[in-house]
Amino acid sequence: MSHAFYQQCPAGWRATTLGDELPLTYGKGLPAKSRDATGTVPVYGSAGVAGYHSQFLALGPALIVGRKGNVGMAHLVAGPCWPIDTTYFTTFRPEQAPKFFKYLLDHLDLRSLDKSTAIPSLSRDDYNAVRVSVPGAEEQHRIVAAIEMHFSRLDAAVASLTRAKANVKRARASVLKAAVEGRLVPT
Repeated sequence: MSHAFYQQCPAGWRATTLGDELPLTYGKGLPAKSRDATGTVPVYGSAGVAGYHSQFLALGPALIVGRKGNVGMAHLVAGPCWPIDTTYFTTFRPEQAPKFFKYLLDHLDLRSLDKSTAIPSLSRDDYNAVRVSVPGAEEQHRIVAAIEMHFSRLDAAVASLTRAKANVKRARASVLKAAVEGRLVPT
């Protein structure tokens, strides 16, 4: 895993490790038969929501990280949740912007830390050792706002391309129809 950005720590940012900045806690097993299906608290596995329950393990906001199976997949949960034993989770200090850290973990590609031979897994020791650069709280919020502005623009561009593809498809169909009806080339 390349962490060149760590070596180029911008002024005002701190050089640290994931373990110091976002310490992980093991999720706790909660078999499907033990869950209260009428509950509203999402139960998270490494791939995302795996069911619901009436009690929570983490109050939230929480960042859930896949430990087994979907290694390194990160899920940001705003409210109470129950991370099961195929995950790790972390909660935030008041000065931390949760979305910034979600984007950071997505960027780091924690899957590359998988050293298993059978079931993909993420070692907490390997995670803890990853070196990162972290800005102050205000800069975290500015970065999140900029990321979301750019993502909104990208989403709009994708929607525009989707409409353009549909228009091209209709235009092709129209050309073919005119051709087979003898209206494309004057006789």
